[in-house]
Amino acid sequence: MAISPVNEILTSFQSKKLARILDNNTLLLQKSLERLTSGLRIVDPGDDPSGLAQTVKLNSQIKRLDAMETILSNASDMVRSQSDFLSTVSKKLSRLSELAVLSSNTSITAQLRSSYQIEFAQIQAFISDIGRRTFNNQALFETSYTTIIDQDGAQYTLQAITYNANAAAGGINDVFFGTVSVSTTTAAADAQATVSTAIANLGILQARASSTKAFLDDANDLLVSLEENLQSTVDRIQNTNTTTETVEFNRLSLLTQTGQTMLANYETLRLGLLDLLRI
Repeated sequence: MAISPVNEILTSFQSKKLARILDNNTLLLQKSLERLTSGLRIVDPGDDPSGLAQTVKLNSQIKRLDAMETILSNASDMVRSQSDFLSTVSKKLSRLSELAVLSSNTSITAQLRSSYQIEFAQIQAFISDIGRRTFNNQALFETSYTTIIDQDGAQYTLQAITYNANAAAGGINDVFFGTVSVSTTTAAADAQATVSTAIANLGILQARASSTKAFLDDANDLLVSLEENLQSTVDRIQNTNTTTETVEFNRLSLLTQTGQTMLANYETLRLGLLDLLRI
């Protein structure tokens, strides 16, 4: 048997139904307000448990990427320092070669050749000293270095910059020896050959440093790109879309206000009918 509209109004069933809908909209409105004020889509763990678990995992990966980028940046700075020192040495070797040619000239005086030898020895000492330079308490010119390049722990061994090795091993330390000089025309000719070999070897070392620097830069760029993409994913999961949430907040606010008004009117009508029936 159908309930008449008057009887339906007189009962509190419809009123309770309206109140339940209003309470639900009020809770949704409060939750929307929390998202807007905090900027987060996941305010409480219960809002999206699986999404929260995913963001924890992604944030951990991002932290590892940050660490890898720091390692790569340090390695890149070290290789850049190697390149800078090698460029300086290249200029000094060119000067040694020039001095050897000048001193091999039989027409110069012994006094002039002696001055060439003094400068030659000073440059030798300078080049030798560079071989002992360090970067962050680590020798710049070791045989090799190992650096982690990705978040999974894959490693890349930097190419050896054999600066302190002899000519046969690809280094330039033959130039350091005191026996290499330009004190005589014969010695100057021998020095020219030694310096020429050192210049050739130095070019190879510079090429190694340049290729290693390029590799480290590429690896770092890949890590940065990956981190940006991961961070974008975290933002989509964790952070609220302000535009969409504002629209939802306004909708819920309108529904809540309308519901409050309707419930108040409904109660007024129900109580009025009850008063009439009592007359």
